[in-house]
This record gives sequence, C-alpha cells and structure tokens, in this order.
Amino acid sequence: CHDLGFFPGPIDGPAGHGVGWFLRNDALSRSPAAGRAPSPDPSSRGDQLSPLAPFLAEIARFEEVHTDRVHVAIAACRMGRRVHVHAVEGPMLSDLFEASIEPFFPNAVLHR
Repeated sequence: CHDLGFFPGPIDGPAGHGVGWFLRNDALSRSPAAGRAPSPDPSSRGDQLSPLAPFLAEIARFEEVHTDRVHVAIAACRMGRRVHVHAVEGPMLSDLFEASIEPFFPNAVLHR
C-alpha cells in the first residue's frame, strides 16, 4: 500500500463500529488475538500500485483497531480510531511506535 506517512492531514472516514483485529500471519507475529477471529489483513491484498481506498475502507469499518501491521496502525491513528499496536518479534514496530506514533497520537497504545 502507499506509505501513509506521506499523505497530509487526517484521513476522514465514516464512524466505525466494533473491534477489528489486523494481524500478521508470518514469523514476526506474536499472535495477541489467540481465540479471536482476525479481520482480513488488507496489507496482504495489494502492493504499492494498488488503490488506497479499499485499504482505508477496511480499517475505517471499526472504532477500535488491534494490529501489528505498521500501515494499518498509521491509518487507524490518522482516522482517530482507538488503536492498540501489538509489538512483533524484534524492535522494529516498538521503535516506530515510540518515535512516530506515541508523540502524535494519544489514541494509540503499545502492547509489548
């Protein structure tokens, strides 16, 4: 998906409902949603040339988002959703959260 960090301003969308779980299914995952049915991962259905609207619409459906995907976290933060970022193996996502999400989005929390 296009890097959402380069899009100016908030991302507007309709009010969402319920809780969405957007989780990795690879070696980096820590699987925080054991026993829950994860939402489809919109990050896996496209590439840098894919239209952005379907990706954003999938995330916008929810008022609360749990994710370990960088672009899902950024999009959900910019939509003003309550965001729970779940750390992955290694420091990548935790470091990104502390440097680029936590200082700017009080609607997000990191789970290690």
